[in-house]
Amino acid sequence: MAIATASILDGMAEPDLSGIRAQVSALRAIVGGSGSSAGGAPDRIRAAVASFRDTGRLPDVRAARLVCWGTTIAPLSQPALIEDGERFAPLLDEVDVFRTAPRPYRRCWRGLLDGYLRYDPDGASAAGPGRRNWGLLREYLNDNLSGLERAGQPPDWLTVMDEHANILTEDPCGRYGATLVETSHDPLEPLRRELSAGDSSWFGRRIFEAQISAAVAFDDRRLRLALPRVLELIDAHPLLADAALARVLDRYAEVVPCEVEPELRDASVYRWGNPWLGWNDKKWTQVADGTRQMVSSWLKLRFIETFFGLLSEDKANDQRRIAFWKGQVENISDMYFALGDAAYSDPRPDFRALHRDMKGRLLKLENGGEPETTPSSCTWAATYSSNSGRRGTRCSRSTVAPSLSISPGAPSPGTRPH
Repeated sequence: MAIATASILDGMAEPDLSGIRAQVSALRAIVGGSGSSAGGAPDRIRAAVASFRDTGRLPDVRAARLVCWGTTIAPLSQPALIEDGERFAPLLDEVDVFRTAPRPYRRCWRGLLDGYLRYDPDGASAAGPGRRNWGLLREYLNDNLSGLERAGQPPDWLTVMDEHANILTEDPCGRYGATLVETSHDPLEPLRRELSAGDSSWFGRRIFEAQISAAVAFDDRRLRLALPRVLELIDAHPLLADAALARVLDRYAEVVPCEVEPELRDASVYRWGNPWLGWNDKKWTQVADGTRQMVSSWLKLRFIETFFGLLSEDKANDQRRIAFWKGQVENISDMYFALGDAAYSDPRPDFRALHRDMKGRLLKLENGGEPETTPSSCTWAATYSSNSGRRGTRCSRSTVAPSLSISPGAPSPGTRPH
């Protein structure tokens, strides 16, 4: 019977286990990735780390594996091993002793990789030794990746590491930037699945920066196409948004022809405020003067179009006036707007957005007439310089009480600043 069974089995093709492996990987991802708890129970890891601190030795491969998985665990009264300026480098020397045991050493290497991915060298709590040790760890992992045991069926995480060895270099994420910005393909999925790498603090930050770097390196056509996605990224990363927005704005200022980009204008004004107001200087000095002037011109154009298109009652001459003032935008140094009761209190989204964007240059007409007879009473004034060098002030009005006037520099009688 045994002979017959063996004969049957000998004639069978070796089963394809790829589907089962894929399901196992998926289950690992659900419970936190293949790195999760792979080194051993947390209490055993802590005990092994404490013993290494006391002795400076790794007595066997089991202790080595546990300590390698515990480099980022910080006891209450001591820093994590990766932040220990005296113990971390000797730890790597101790681990090297087990290179003669290929598979146990591979498990140690995997534990060290977990610490490399989890520790944030730029985090607020990262000490000087932590940053240095993290860099030392990256070099160690990179130098020893090629020597890991691959005989037989290597683990899935090692296959992923071979395909993404760049994460152990000084530019860990640059290769992913353009793909993530321009396509729906996610090249990070294997890293998330096998290494739980995609969402660690430093890795996520580098992925974001790689996408911004890719976008600003695009030619003008590709940059315009990628801009909506780039602005979504910036909006989703508020702590990193200012530096990224500055890079994108300065790069867009070089586009030829440099046409108005409404989404970029609105995003920058939303974050940094009106670019020609002095109290926003600190934020706007993050970009070049020419870039700031570009957005100032875009915003003035929007205000002009909004005033004549949304607020003005004199619709017949709106296009002529818009065309005139568009031609004067570069000469306009300041603008003020005064709204009657109806326009000032209008709850519609367009008017609410107008209030936000005109902050600092928005006034309210206190006696601009009854709302029933002047539904959109409004006045605006612009300080400008003509081509001949002369300076002056122009006002444009819509159904305003004759006694009211607006002078740039200070609110007029009958108005109050908003």
